[in-house]
Amino acid sequence: SAAQVASFGEFCSTLVKEMIFLLDDALGRLTDVKSRQDEMADEAAWNAQPARQRVEREKRLEQVKRTAKGFLDLAKASLAAMLHLTADPDVVLAFTGEPARARKVANLLGEFLKRLCGPKCQGLKVQQGEKLGWQPKVMLTHTTQLLLSCTPQPGFVQALREADSVDPAILAKAHSILASKCNFPPTQLDALMAVTGQLQQQQQAAAAGDLERTFAHVAEAETAE
Repeated sequence: SAAQVASFGEFCSTLVKEMIFLLDDALGRLTDVKSRQDEMADEAAWNAQPARQRVEREKRLEQVKRTAKGFLDLAKASLAAMLHLTADPDVVLAFTGEPARARKVANLLGEFLKRLCGPKCQGLKVQQGEKLGWQPKVMLTHTTQLLLSCTPQPGFVQALREADSVDPAILAKAHSILASKCNFPPTQLDALMAVTGQLQQQQQAAAAGDLERTFAHVAEAETAE
């Protein structure tokens, strides 16, 4: 019924919101773990601190690790649920069929890919990350597969283009990592390349349009003079 469809759509929207929260918090905790590990790696500075302070900081690091693992476990479970649900094209429509929901999913994917492949990804390279459940290659694989599950739907590539967090250069970087370091299916690599190409073309067209408008404004100003 229409009521059931609407209710499921709200569930999907809530799942995306929870994903955004969990992923942001999990990656933030990982960054905190990384900064504390780097601090301890500087032996001279670390040993110069009072013993009590070192013990307190070591305890705090273990607490942050536990928190990071908890958020990561929840984030991975949510991502796995979305990936499972979107394996059905009809269900994908519940996530992307409405523009507002499509934008939320696009922003989620764009932001997470940026965190995984962008300049700040170095802050996620924690020591013994596997003990925290941190598997960046697997996370990148699943995130990209979720994107590719959504892109065949009408209007979703447009939602990606309009999302502030989506950068074609980051998608190209993700493609490079998936191709060289992950066991990513060749057909899906081709699909990712195609989407990246579409976004790059749209980006270039938009830039050309902005440039034309700028020249037009300059010409109008000179004519007025």
